Amino acid sequence: ASASVSALSSGGALGVVPLAWQPRGALIATAARVDGEKSDRVVFYERNGLRRGEFALPGDAHVDALAWSADSQCLGVVVAYSSANDDVIAQRAVQIWTRSNMHWYLKYETRYG
Repeated sequence: ASASVSALSSGGALGVVPLAWQPRGALIATAARVDGEKSDRVVFYERNGLRRGEFALPGDAHVDALAWSADSQCLGVVVAYSSANDDVIAQRAVQIWTRSNMHWYLKYETRYG
C-alpha cells in the first residue's frame, strides 16, 4: 500500500500547531491565532482542504492539544491560560466541545495547575 496526498493548503501560522483528524475522517481540527486576538481559535478543515468552520476559545487560552472522541461527536481541547504578563502559564484546562446545528458548544471544563 502507498500513501497519497489528499489535499494541500497554503497560509496559516508558522510553527508547530496541534492537529487532530476526526475518526470518521470528515474533519481535521487544528489551532490558529488571529492577529489582534488574545485567544486561539479551533479551525476545522475538510479532507479536501476547504475550511469548514471554527470557534474561538473563551478567555486568554492557547491550544496545547486536540483529540476527538472515538465516535467523532466530541472534541477534547487541552488549553493553557497565560498569566497577566503573557510570559508564564498560569493554569491549564481540559475542555470538551460538542456540535449541534453547525455550532460548537463548550460542554465541560476542568482547570488544573
